[in-house]
Amino acid sequence: MEQNNNFIPILSKKIDIHEVETDRFLIQQKEFGYSLYVDKETVNILNLIDNKKTIIDICDSYYRIYKKEVPIDVAYKLLHNQLPKYGIIKSRDLIPRSKQREKYLFLSFVFINKKYANKIANKLSFLFRKKILIPIFIFTSLFSIATFFLNINKYQSNYNLIFDSDFFYAILFMYCIFIIHEFGHAAAGQFFGAESKGIGFGFYMVLPVFFADMTDVWKLKRNEKITVNLGGIYFDFINSAILAALYLFTNNLIFLIVLGIVLFTILNNLNFLFKFDGYWIVSDFLRIPNLRMKSISKLNAFIRKIRKKEAIQFTKKDYFLVVYALISLSYIFIVIFIILVLFPNDLLLYPLKIKEAIDGNLNFSTLKPYQIIRKFIIPSLFYFTLIKIIYQRIKLLLKK
Repeated sequence: MEQNNNFIPILSKKIDIHEVETDRFLIQQKEFGYSLYVDKETVNILNLIDNKKTIIDICDSYYRIYKKEVPIDVAYKLLHNQLPKYGIIKSRDLIPRSKQREKYLFLSFVFINKKYANKIANKLSFLFRKKILIPIFIFTSLFSIATFFLNINKYQSNYNLIFDSDFFYAILFMYCIFIIHEFGHAAAGQFFGAESKGIGFGFYMVLPVFFADMTDVWKLKRNEKITVNLGGIYFDFINSAILAALYLFTNNLIFLIVLGIVLFTILNNLNFLFKFDGYWIVSDFLRIPNLRMKSISKLNAFIRKIRKKEAIQFTKKDYFLVVYALISLSYIFIVIFIILVLFPNDLLLYPLKIKEAIDGNLNFSTLKPYQIIRKFIIPSLFYFTLIKIIYQRIKLLLKK
């Protein structure tokens, strides 16, 4: 298409521009849901748009103000071809589609709405003042870890207590701790000026998880985003220190057992191969939004490069994404394999157990709570996730 130098760009009114770092800005398109990182030069060009100036006028104005030349073809490509795709510049020829958010949770819902989540988070946000955060983080982490390992023999010999009479109390206790974990993210966001959109519950693969909707963190600086990502773990250490103190004062083994589980969840949350806190920390540290999707995309490009010998240039960052994709996909297969090894009968006999339950031939009163979770809930989630993945793949193939 021939370049029209008299093209007049029209800036959308439904955008917000945030400076997240020096020479790094975030443009959020509120109507279509796009977020785009740009440099200061792009923002300066956008600031010159008054819905009257042509491309040539904008380039002239830019040179007069900043004493720097922007080639007309570069400005045209930016304002006519690139930004309209995201709805930042209005275009008669191109109407952007609303961005489909990557959904990694299913059966999810919010049970603490935005108003109350932010009200509580605001009360807790003082804990993220530097003079408070650092000493509390150091003390609680060292105290809780030391208490656990000094009493690890008692933990190992009494771990099964959690599966007996105190099972439901322990589960309820842990769920309260998990909710407080999410308030750690919300409080950190509140401290830096990013509101939570609520605290919710859902399923990630076969795991029941709580979540804090922290969409607004995109507008924060990198270090602030990483602090928000670590906010839940910070609150976990505070909770684990309280559990350690309760155990030392009462000698009640349930506090020690729950302490061990909380410390294990902290370690698990640092896992960057699944979409736990560690994943978002790595994503923000490397400045790679949608790390999983981009890594798989690069892996597919790498496979094409090898198989079809396509002339695709790869940077060091691209090779990192390829390696990350290979490791994360391998890890998923290993986890699935472990589930199949640990629960082979529960998974294979699941249809028969369901039939027994429907026919009334299964006496649930003889099963302990953890047996119900193992024999029914985990297999149900496993098959639900498997069917969902197969359905999505078939749907994708049919579209192609």
